[in-house]
Amino acid sequence: MSLQKVRCFTKFYLHQTFLNRINLVFTLLFPIIWTLYQGLSHRSQSFSPERLITAIVPLVAYIIAATALDGVTLATIATRDDGFLKSYFFVSGSRWPMFSANVLVQTVLVVLENIIYTLFSMALYQTFSLRLLLAVILLTIVAFPLISLFFNWILLLPFQQNSLSALGTSLLIGLLMLYGIDSSNPLLSMLIALNPYQFIANTLRILLGDISLQRSAVELIIIAIYAIIGVISYQHFNLQNRGRA
Repeated sequence: MSLQKVRCFTKFYLHQTFLNRINLVFTLLFPIIWTLYQGLSHRSQSFSPERLITAIVPLVAYIIAATALDGVTLATIATRDDGFLKSYFFVSGSRWPMFSANVLVQTVLVVLENIIYTLFSMALYQTFSLRLLLAVILLTIVAFPLISLFFNWILLLPFQQNSLSALGTSLLIGLLMLYGIDSSNPLLSMLIALNPYQFIANTLRILLGDISLQRSAVELIIIAIYAIIGVISYQHFNLQNRGRA
């Protein structure tokens, strides 16, 4: 994969992101409104850094997952449906420079989103932690490409981008509702760990120093599963719109 090709596509996706910058507002809207409601409801209570982590982790994860879904997965399908993706493939000779460039651009965007949201939460709860802010930035850089890869299975569904928008919203909310569920069954525990929200929360805990052999092993397995699903799905993604629903 040529870095020159990635650089060219990066300019294209930067331009597209600038044109669709309103997405930044919409992605942050739900987390900020919910955090504001929670913060005003518990205004009389003091918040330790540990409690702040518990409060913001699900919404930091939501911002990562929503940006991966909208900015990478659905954007890829939209580009395909518009007929551009196949043309870009003929120009570059590979489908991966396009994906890599978009993920790179969206990673910068989602880092900015999470910085804004984390600083807003710290100001609201009057608890500032430079360590947490840096951990959230590193978490976003590490987790976002992996979540983007994992969501590539959606590319194989027989629907166009406009039909998948409702499914994507339902998926984001459904995964958020399943976050934090525990099970003593090893198989169910692994399925729960596959939830991007759970993966992001566990990764943040590791980055903050809460490391155990079991947690680290599970993280490595999840990373491998995300990568395998993402690569296989994207390789089999049909670059030509065949009038799917």
